[in-house]
Amino acid sequence: MVRAALGRPTGGPFEPSEREAVEAALRGLPSHGWTADMFGRRDRCLLVLSQLAGVPYRHLATLTAGDVCIGEGVAAIRSPAGEWTLRPTDEAIRCGPCAVTRWLKILDLAVTKPSTKTIARAMKKASAVDHRSPHVCQTSPVLCDTTTAVPLLPPLTNGAPCPFRCSGCHRTRCPAASGTCWPVTSARTATCPSTPTRKCPRPRNRL
Repeated sequence: MVRAALGRPTGGPFEPSEREAVEAALRGLPSHGWTADMFGRRDRCLLVLSQLAGVPYRHLATLTAGDVCIGEGVAAIRSPAGEWTLRPTDEAIRCGPCAVTRWLKILDLAVTKPSTKTIARAMKKASAVDHRSPHVCQTSPVLCDTTTAVPLLPPLTNGAPCPFRCSGCHRTRCPAASGTCWPVTSARTATCPSTPTRKCPRPRNRL
């Protein structure tokens, strides 16, 4: 379903069958459990940005988490490549801003507490998304400063986002450090050497 929905060009007018394919994909993507919810959240975010907001695929790869602002049910995407807007729908399961909000929350958790066990535990506790789910797009999630600089849609490694994972070591690359590596100091905080006095607080976003 996702591949069929992503097969159309971005930004163009919808044919009725194409809109149905996108909505069917949004309803069918997993939203609970580990690792299904992780992939489901990322795919749902990719789907709404490309198909509902019309962000071209070549620009999706350059977006960072900080390029997205969510408030009062609207998601605004602003980057040097352009600006796009996502507006809410009646059902949270089809709501573009809700999809982006839910993905940002887990992305921030992966950056601030890069532990597979921690992420898996949070995923298992999170409620499944369906037509009865409440909207979560009224306010923007609280993101760590480091999170705002990572790619919005990083590749998933072992089911978890690894925005700047270096090969051959267990360190995370600081987006402001020109390719250098820095260790994650603990499960509670992650300190960036480019801003030594700033630490990422424990996540406050409910998944």
